[in-house]
Amino acid sequence: STSKPRPRTITPKIILAACGVKYNGHTYLAIASSVNCKEANAMCKKMGGHLVYIETAEEMSFIKELTPFSFWVGATDEHKEGDWRWLNGKPVKKTLWNSQDPSGDTQDYANHLKGELWDAPSPHKDVYGFICEWE
Repeated sequence: STSKPRPRTITPKIILAACGVKYNGHTYLAIASSVNCKEANAMCKKMGGHLVYIETAEEMSFIKELTPFSFWVGATDEHKEGDWRWLNGKPVKKTLWNSQDPSGDTQDYANHLKGELWDAPSPHKDVYGFICEWE
């Protein structure tokens, strides 16, 4: 008797949608990659989008469902410590942060985790990728 070869099983650490997801007229794509925040932004731009701007509580709820992991988003205070802005220049709403952040230190980039924003240095070992957005 001839035994059939067993199919090769690959167990990814993170399972994400392979295509963009539409919400409220925008398209979002979560990408698992160990890049820093600036590299993530450059990759989104190359694809014609930008790192996600989470501007409302409703959009935050949507992003929370998109990925349960920590991903870079398009907010920074690199230009002025404590002045958190999306890369489009709009201020980040204080209600979107977790209760401990922003912490007011040298962690100049924002990531999303479980429906809240967190500040972090870039690169950061606990940030698993990034979220691109197309208007």
